[in-house]
Amino acid sequence: MWLPQYLLVFVSISQLISDTHASLEDTARSRFWLPDTVKGTFAGRAARFEPASSSTCGCFGPCRRPAPMDSHQKEIAYFHQQWNLAHDKNKIHVVNDAVNHILRQPMTDEQQENWCRELGNVVNAQHNFAAVHASIIFAVNTLILKNRDNQPLTATLDPILVEILRKLPRPNEPKGQWLQELFNPQRGFSTEFSEWTDPLFNQLNLEPRLGELAKALNNDNKHSINKHLEAVIEEIFKDPPPKDVSAQTRVAALAVLFHVLKRQDANQEMAGNLVRRIILNPELFYVRQYEKTLLQHMRGQFPMSQDQDHIPGFFENM
Repeated sequence: MWLPQYLLVFVSISQLISDTHASLEDTARSRFWLPDTVKGTFAGRAARFEPASSSTCGCFGPCRRPAPMDSHQKEIAYFHQQWNLAHDKNKIHVVNDAVNHILRQPMTDEQQENWCRELGNVVNAQHNFAAVHASIIFAVNTLILKNRDNQPLTATLDPILVEILRKLPRPNEPKGQWLQELFNPQRGFSTEFSEWTDPLFNQLNLEPRLGELAKALNNDNKHSINKHLEAVIEEIFKDPPPKDVSAQTRVAALAVLFHVLKRQDANQEMAGNLVRRIILNPELFYVRQYEKTLLQHMRGQFPMSQDQDHIPGFFENM
Protein backbone atom coordinates (compact mmCIF):
# COMPACT_ATOMS: atom_id res chain seq x y z
CA MET A 1 0.00 0.00 0.00
CA TRP A 2 1.37 3.40 -0.96
CA LEU A 3 1.71 5.95 1.83
CA PRO A 4 2.45 9.66 1.47
CA GLN A 5 5.87 10.73 2.71
CA TYR A 6 4.60 12.43 5.87
CA LEU A 7 2.93 9.16 6.93
CA LEU A 8 6.13 7.24 6.22
CA VAL A 9 7.96 9.61 8.53
CA PHE A 10 5.32 9.17 11.25
CA VAL A 11 5.35 5.38 10.97
CA SER A 12 9.15 5.16 10.93
CA ILE A 13 9.75 7.41 13.92
CA SER A 14 6.91 5.86 15.91
CA GLN A 15 8.44 2.46 15.28
CA LEU A 16 11.84 3.66 16.47
CA ILE A 17 10.43 5.08 19.70
CA SER A 18 7.81 2.52 20.62
CA ASP A 19 9.35 -0.78 19.51
CA THR A 20 10.70 -1.64 22.95
CA HIS A 21 9.46 -5.19 23.37
CA ALA A 22 11.94 -7.01 21.14
CA SER A 23 15.48 -6.60 22.46
CA LEU A 24 18.77 -7.97 21.27
CA GLU A 25 19.51 -11.54 22.30
CA ASP A 26 22.60 -10.71 24.35
CA THR A 27 21.18 -7.73 26.23
CA ALA A 28 20.51 -9.73 29.38
CA ARG A 29 24.06 -11.07 29.46
CA SER A 30 25.95 -7.92 28.52
CA ARG A 31 26.92 -5.15 30.90
CA PHE A 32 27.15 -2.71 28.01
CA TRP A 33 25.17 0.49 28.66
CA LEU A 34 24.08 3.50 26.66
CA PRO A 35 22.11 6.34 28.25
CA ASP A 36 19.49 7.22 25.61
CA THR A 37 19.05 4.26 23.34
CA VAL A 38 16.01 3.22 21.36
CA LYS A 39 15.54 -0.44 22.19
CA GLY A 40 14.22 -2.34 19.26
CA THR A 41 15.07 -4.48 16.28
CA PHE A 42 17.13 -2.27 13.97
CA ALA A 43 18.51 -5.30 12.14
CA GLY A 44 15.02 -6.72 11.66
CA ARG A 45 13.64 -3.47 10.28
CA ALA A 46 16.66 -3.10 8.01
CA ALA A 47 16.21 -6.66 6.73
CA ARG A 48 12.63 -5.82 5.69
CA PHE A 49 13.74 -2.56 4.08
CA GLU A 50 13.48 -2.49 0.30
CA PRO A 51 15.61 0.29 -1.21
CA ALA A 52 14.32 1.97 -4.32
CA SER A 53 15.73 0.06 -7.27
CA SER A 54 16.65 1.51 -10.60
CA SER A 55 17.02 -0.89 -13.47
CA THR A 56 19.43 -0.18 -16.30
CA CYS A 57 18.01 -0.96 -19.71
CA GLY A 58 20.06 -1.05 -22.87
CA CYS A 59 18.67 -0.21 -26.26
CA PHE A 60 19.03 -3.75 -27.56
CA GLY A 61 19.12 -5.89 -24.46
CA PRO A 62 17.20 -6.82 -21.34
CA CYS A 63 17.07 -4.60 -18.27
CA ARG A 64 19.76 -5.24 -15.69
CA ARG A 65 18.77 -5.00 -12.06
CA PRO A 66 21.34 -3.81 -9.51
CA ALA A 67 23.11 -6.49 -7.50
CA PRO A 68 21.25 -7.39 -4.30
CA MET A 69 22.54 -5.82 -1.10
CA ASP A 70 23.97 -7.88 1.72
CA SER A 71 22.61 -7.32 5.24
CA HIS A 72 25.31 -4.78 6.13
CA GLN A 73 24.65 -2.70 3.02
CA LYS A 74 20.91 -2.80 3.67
CA GLU A 75 21.41 -1.60 7.24
CA ILE A 76 23.39 1.41 6.05
CA ALA A 77 20.86 2.15 3.30
CA TYR A 78 18.03 1.88 5.83
CA PHE A 79 19.83 4.28 8.18
CA HIS A 80 20.22 6.84 5.40
CA GLN A 81 16.57 6.56 4.42
CA GLN A 82 15.45 7.09 8.02
CA TRP A 83 17.84 10.03 8.44
CA ASN A 84 16.58 11.72 5.27
CA LEU A 85 12.91 11.20 6.16
CA ALA A 86 13.14 12.28 9.79
CA HIS A 87 12.27 15.75 10.98
CA ASP A 88 15.20 17.55 12.58
CA LYS A 89 13.93 16.96 16.12
CA ASN A 90 13.72 13.22 15.45
CA LYS A 91 17.15 12.74 13.87
CA ILE A 92 18.62 11.99 17.31
CA HIS A 93 16.30 8.96 17.54
CA VAL A 94 17.53 7.73 14.15
CA VAL A 95 21.18 8.08 15.17
CA ASN A 96 20.69 6.50 18.59
CA ASP A 97 18.83 3.60 16.99
CA ALA A 98 21.74 2.93 14.64
CA VAL A 99 24.37 3.46 17.35
CA ASN A 100 22.61 1.01 19.65
CA HIS A 101 22.82 -1.58 16.88
CA ILE A 102 26.42 -0.84 15.87
CA LEU A 103 27.82 -1.01 19.39
CA ARG A 104 25.95 -4.13 20.52
CA GLN A 105 26.34 -6.36 17.48
CA PRO A 106 29.50 -8.26 16.51
CA MET A 107 30.95 -6.71 13.36
CA THR A 108 34.01 -7.15 11.20
CA ASP A 109 36.69 -4.47 11.12
CA GLU A 110 35.48 -3.39 7.70
CA GLN A 111 31.88 -3.07 8.89
CA GLN A 112 32.90 -0.98 11.90
CA GLU A 113 34.96 1.29 9.65
CA ASN A 114 32.06 1.62 7.18
CA TRP A 115 29.65 2.59 9.94
CA CYS A 116 32.02 5.21 11.35
CA ARG A 117 32.35 6.76 7.91
CA GLU A 118 28.58 6.71 7.38
CA LEU A 119 27.94 8.33 10.75
CA GLY A 120 30.57 10.91 9.91
CA ASN A 121 28.81 11.66 6.63
CA VAL A 122 25.71 12.96 8.42
CA VAL A 123 27.76 15.44 10.47
CA ASN A 124 27.36 18.82 8.83
CA ALA A 125 28.85 22.07 10.09
CA GLN A 126 25.77 23.88 8.76
CA HIS A 127 23.46 22.04 11.16
CA ASN A 128 23.95 22.53 14.87
CA PHE A 129 22.61 19.13 15.94
CA ALA A 130 24.70 19.08 19.12
CA ALA A 131 23.03 16.00 20.62
CA VAL A 132 23.32 14.11 17.32
CA HIS A 133 26.99 15.03 16.97
CA ALA A 134 27.70 14.02 20.58
CA SER A 135 26.03 10.63 20.06
CA ILE A 136 28.13 10.01 16.95
CA ILE A 137 31.40 11.07 18.59
CA PHE A 138 30.73 8.96 21.67
CA ALA A 139 29.96 6.01 19.36
CA VAL A 140 33.25 6.32 17.46
CA ASN A 141 35.14 6.73 20.74
CA THR A 142 33.44 3.59 22.04
CA LEU A 143 34.56 1.61 18.98
CA ILE A 144 38.11 2.89 19.44
CA LEU A 145 38.01 1.83 23.09
CA LYS A 146 36.56 -1.59 22.25
CA ASN A 147 39.31 -2.14 19.69
CA ARG A 148 42.18 -0.76 21.75
CA ASP A 149 44.10 -4.01 21.19
CA ASN A 150 43.38 -3.97 17.43
CA GLN A 151 45.93 -1.43 16.24
CA PRO A 152 45.21 -1.70 12.49
CA LEU A 153 41.54 -0.85 13.08
CA THR A 154 42.13 1.97 15.57
CA ALA A 155 44.71 3.43 13.19
CA THR A 156 41.85 3.70 10.70
CA LEU A 157 39.18 4.92 13.15
CA ASP A 158 41.28 7.66 14.74
CA PRO A 159 41.58 9.71 11.51
CA ILE A 160 37.86 9.27 10.87
CA LEU A 161 37.16 10.75 14.31
CA VAL A 162 39.55 13.63 13.62
CA GLU A 163 37.71 14.38 10.37
CA ILE A 164 34.33 14.29 12.15
CA LEU A 165 35.60 16.72 14.77
CA ARG A 166 36.97 18.98 12.05
CA LYS A 167 33.52 19.27 10.45
CA LEU A 168 31.69 20.17 13.65
CA PRO A 169 30.27 23.63 14.22
CA ARG A 170 31.97 25.31 17.15
CA PRO A 171 29.43 26.52 19.70
CA ASN A 172 30.87 28.99 22.18
CA GLU A 173 29.47 27.36 25.32
CA PRO A 174 28.15 23.84 24.76
CA LYS A 175 25.98 23.09 27.77
CA GLY A 176 23.94 20.16 28.94
CA GLN A 177 24.66 16.63 30.01
CA TRP A 178 27.20 14.84 27.78
CA LEU A 179 27.71 17.97 25.65
CA GLN A 180 29.81 19.91 28.15
CA GLU A 181 31.78 16.82 29.16
CA LEU A 182 32.63 16.08 25.52
CA PHE A 183 32.97 19.50 23.91
CA ASN A 184 33.99 21.71 26.82
CA PRO A 185 35.54 19.44 29.49
CA GLN A 186 37.84 22.19 30.77
CA ARG A 187 34.72 23.64 32.42
CA GLY A 188 34.22 20.45 34.40
CA PHE A 189 30.92 18.63 34.68
CA SER A 190 27.59 19.96 33.49
CA THR A 191 24.90 20.78 36.04
CA GLU A 192 23.16 17.50 35.24
CA PHE A 193 26.25 15.60 36.38
CA SER A 194 27.60 17.92 39.08
CA GLU A 195 24.39 18.12 41.15
CA TRP A 196 23.22 14.92 42.85
CA THR A 197 19.55 14.63 41.88
CA ASP A 198 16.96 11.89 41.51
CA PRO A 199 17.28 11.92 37.69
CA LEU A 200 21.06 11.47 37.96
CA PHE A 201 20.65 8.64 40.48
CA ASN A 202 18.07 6.94 38.27
CA GLN A 203 20.37 7.21 35.28
CA LEU A 204 23.50 5.91 37.02
CA ASN A 205 21.54 3.16 38.75
CA LEU A 206 20.79 1.63 35.34
CA GLU A 207 24.49 1.31 34.49
CA PRO A 208 25.42 -2.26 35.51
CA ARG A 209 28.89 -1.42 36.83
CA LEU A 210 27.91 1.83 38.54
CA GLY A 211 24.55 0.84 40.02
CA GLU A 212 25.88 -0.19 43.44
CA LEU A 213 27.93 2.99 43.75
CA ALA A 214 24.92 5.07 42.72
CA LYS A 215 22.84 3.44 45.46
CA ALA A 216 25.64 3.97 47.98
CA LEU A 217 25.92 7.66 47.09
CA ASN A 218 22.16 8.08 47.22
CA ASN A 219 21.97 6.47 50.67
CA ASP A 220 25.23 8.01 51.92
CA ASN A 221 26.54 4.49 52.52
CA LYS A 222 30.23 5.19 53.06
CA HIS A 223 31.07 1.53 53.68
CA SER A 224 29.63 0.45 50.33
CA ILE A 225 31.46 3.26 48.52
CA ASN A 226 34.70 2.18 50.16
CA LYS A 227 34.03 -1.43 49.18
CA HIS A 228 33.24 -0.88 45.49
CA LEU A 229 34.81 2.38 44.29
CA GLU A 230 38.39 1.35 43.60
CA ALA A 231 37.63 -1.96 41.87
CA VAL A 232 34.91 -0.50 39.65
CA ILE A 233 36.85 2.57 38.53
CA GLU A 234 40.06 0.66 37.89
CA GLU A 235 38.23 -1.96 35.83
CA ILE A 236 36.59 0.70 33.65
CA PHE A 237 39.80 2.63 32.94
CA LYS A 238 42.36 -0.16 32.76
CA ASP A 239 44.42 -0.62 29.61
CA PRO A 240 43.16 -2.25 27.48
CA PRO A 241 39.61 -1.24 28.44
CA PRO A 242 36.81 -3.81 28.79
CA LYS A 243 35.06 -4.34 25.47
CA ASP A 244 31.61 -3.94 27.01
CA VAL A 245 32.14 -0.42 28.39
CA SER A 246 30.80 2.54 26.43
CA ALA A 247 32.39 5.97 26.28
CA GLN A 248 29.35 7.28 28.17
CA THR A 249 29.87 4.76 30.98
CA ARG A 250 33.38 6.15 31.40
CA VAL A 251 32.12 9.74 31.70
CA ALA A 252 29.47 8.59 34.18
CA ALA A 253 32.19 6.80 36.18
CA LEU A 254 34.16 10.05 36.36
CA ALA A 255 31.01 11.77 37.62
CA VAL A 256 30.78 9.16 40.39
CA LEU A 257 34.38 9.97 41.34
CA PHE A 258 33.48 13.65 41.34
CA HIS A 259 30.64 13.12 43.81
CA VAL A 260 32.80 11.06 46.16
CA LEU A 261 35.38 13.86 46.12
CA LYS A 262 32.70 16.50 46.57
CA ARG A 263 31.37 14.94 49.79
CA GLN A 264 34.72 15.38 51.52
CA ASP A 265 34.24 12.39 53.81
CA ALA A 266 36.44 9.41 54.66
CA ASN A 267 36.38 8.19 51.04
CA GLN A 268 37.65 11.42 49.54
CA GLU A 269 41.29 10.39 49.82
CA MET A 270 40.61 7.10 48.00
CA ALA A 271 38.84 8.96 45.19
CA GLY A 272 41.63 11.53 44.97
CA ASN A 273 44.24 8.80 44.77
CA LEU A 274 42.28 7.13 41.98
CA VAL A 275 42.17 10.36 39.99
CA ARG A 276 45.89 10.83 40.51
CA ARG A 277 46.79 7.22 39.59
CA ILE A 278 44.76 7.26 36.40
CA ILE A 279 46.41 10.49 35.25
CA LEU A 280 49.97 9.56 36.19
CA ASN A 281 50.06 5.91 35.08
CA PRO A 282 49.38 5.69 31.33
CA GLU A 283 50.99 2.25 31.27
CA LEU A 284 48.15 0.97 33.49
CA PHE A 285 45.18 3.15 32.52
CA TYR A 286 43.92 4.47 29.21
CA VAL A 287 41.99 7.74 28.89
CA ARG A 288 40.78 9.80 25.96
CA GLN A 289 41.72 13.47 25.88
CA TYR A 290 38.34 14.81 27.08
CA GLU A 291 38.46 12.29 29.95
CA LYS A 292 41.94 13.42 30.92
CA THR A 293 40.74 17.04 30.92
CA LEU A 294 37.85 16.13 33.24
CA LEU A 295 40.26 14.30 35.54
CA GLN A 296 42.60 17.27 35.58
CA HIS A 297 39.71 19.59 36.38
CA MET A 298 38.74 17.38 39.33
CA ARG A 299 42.31 17.24 40.54
CA GLY A 300 42.50 21.02 40.49
CA GLN A 301 39.10 21.42 42.15
CA PHE A 302 39.86 18.93 44.93
CA PRO A 303 43.66 19.01 45.42
CA MET A 304 45.11 16.20 47.49
CA SER A 305 48.15 16.52 49.75
CA GLN A 306 50.18 14.32 47.36
CA ASP A 307 49.75 16.91 44.62
CA GLN A 308 51.89 19.41 46.49
CA ASP A 309 54.99 17.40 45.54
CA HIS A 310 54.49 18.15 41.84
CA ILE A 311 55.76 21.23 40.09
CA PRO A 312 53.29 23.92 38.96
CA GLY A 313 52.09 23.61 35.42
CA PHE A 314 52.27 19.82 35.37
CA PHE A 315 48.81 19.44 33.86
CA GLU A 316 49.48 21.94 31.11
CA ASN A 317 52.42 19.84 29.92
CA MET A 318 50.47 16.57 29.65
